[in-house]
Amino acid sequence: RYVCAKYINVDLWEELEPTGHVWSSVKHDIHYCSTPKIGCTHWKKSMRFIAGDYDKSLKISKPGDIDRQYVHDAKLKHVRRVGMNSAMVRGEMSKGQSFMFTREPYSRLWSAYIDKFLLPDGTHMRNKKIRPNATHEQKQCANDVTFLEYLQYIVKSSPQNMNEHWQPVYKLCNPCLVAYSIIGKVETFGNYS
Repeated sequence: RYVCAKYINVDLWEELEPTGHVWSSVKHDIHYCSTPKIGCTHWKKSMRFIAGDYDKSLKISKPGDIDRQYVHDAKLKHVRRVGMNSAMVRGEMSKGQSFMFTREPYSRLWSAYIDKFLLPDGTHMRNKKIRPNATHEQKQCANDVTFLEYLQYIVKSSPQNMNEHWQPVYKLCNPCLVAYSIIGKVETFGNYS
């Protein structure tokens, strides 16, 4: 709050429509602004677990038991997923318990690069924008994009048009516009468990 009030022009923050998504357990009045590459799979598992939003035929006794693919792809029943650009959602978040997480930006960029370009299942991130003159094969399998090419692409991109996995956290969850109950940091998360 202090940094937002002291250094940021309020009009500027109100113009920056957040692009992130909120996962809410309305029953529990808990709201999480999803921040990719900052433990979002863990927090989505936790939100599903708290709300009982998982297949009851599965033997689920803790959030970690929920399959990663299921967390991201299975239809939500008891958790509501809504865009942060909704003023109504931001209002609900200020009344209940709301949280988001952040991460040292360079660590986050490195994590996104590894996940989206080097891991076998990362081929869904095509490199058409990073390498406009890429061959058909390079477009289908982006695993030869260098870290330097990736960083150059990010530097040239505007925050509003970036993929959510490397879009700045302020653009996803706008912590100067929403009064979060908790803003956690990945680097110190282990200190509190």
